[in-house]
Amino acid sequence: AMMPAINYVVENHNEFATVLLTDGYTDSLDTSKLKKNLLIISVGTPCPITKSNGKTKQITVENTH
Repeated sequence: AMMPAINYVVENHNEFATVLLTDGYTDSLDTSKLKKNLLIISVGTPCPITKSNGKTKQITVENTH
């Protein structure tokens, strides 16, 4: 579950850009309340994003193992 981390950033540090590292297996993400950029780097599986702030980018890296 990554939404608690995104909610923490929204409530406490919304003036900073954020990087999220994950395996991609997570709950659906709502990034619409983030004020700054969010970069999601996942391995093998992209994260499901239900709402975006328009500043969310996602990179999915192929799992070579």
